[in-house]
Amino acid sequence: MKRHISTAIICAGIILCMVSGCGSTAPGTGATVSGSTGSSVLDMYKENPDFLRTLASGAFSVDPKDAPSDVELAQMLDFAMSAPSGHGLTPWHFVVIRDLDEQLRIFGDGSRPGAGVPTPGTVTVLMFVDNYADQANHVEPYTDWYFQTPYSYIDVGSATSLFNLAAHTLGYRSHYYLILGIPRTAAATDKYLSSKDGIADFTHTVGLYTQMGATKEIIARGNLQFLCTMIVGKLRPDIASMVGNRPDVDARTGATLVNRGKNYNFWDPQNGSAYGKGVPAGQLPVTTEFDSDALSGATEW
Repeated sequence: MKRHISTAIICAGIILCMVSGCGSTAPGTGATVSGSTGSSVLDMYKENPDFLRTLASGAFSVDPKDAPSDVELAQMLDFAMSAPSGHGLTPWHFVVIRDLDEQLRIFGDGSRPGAGVPTPGTVTVLMFVDNYADQANHVEPYTDWYFQTPYSYIDVGSATSLFNLAAHTLGYRSHYYLILGIPRTAAATDKYLSSKDGIADFTHTVGLYTQMGATKEIIARGNLQFLCTMIVGKLRPDIASMVGNRPDVDARTGATLVNRGKNYNFWDPQNGSAYGKGVPAGQLPVTTEFDSDALSGATEW
């Protein structure tokens, strides 16, 4: 259930962040979008509707030069840190993995989705969340406005979508994964909350709502929970030959061609004519309940 929740929130976050103005070059289009002229990421979407789509497994470049630099990653991460946060708790925490062997270990053998996807041209980013574990599984005591809340998932989804948007505007592509080759447990993922050489324990900054502008540092291990993983890299140049006859992948952009419905409605439409999703206003939609009659509404059992 948690996997479905986090996926929905992250996808919703990507849609939400698309209203933000952003000056950049739309990947794959060569079209410069200038925020100073009132253009926005919506213009980028209009020019190339696939530019935010997930890059298909196996479509990442294998050239080490195509991996994002630390400077570029810092730009993506700093942009992600600007996400809105309920009570200013800032529960997101991202960890970048460059080591290819470790990336491959994280994604596991060929029996799992994402297995073998990391290449010398990718980095893997792990997303962790604070304020979600109950107190029994959270070393730092919850006090006052530092408390357990399910809304932390929404905040991390917002930050992750901003990271994804920044990656795309810098010319990179991404793919989310929730299923790993390692257990989704603290025992397996806490190793990434300290440095590879084991010298430095990472800390996590908590915003204090009751003290405006104040923060406190807590130890990441024992408090943060693993949420999801993103692979970041560039499109491999031979994408057309790699795709071949795969109907689920666009041969030009390498994007996965999963159908996307317009899953929204207007509760009280401005023009009074349509609720959305093909339902005219003022008409009863045909029920799709399996246990009721479409005309009488009577149960059929």
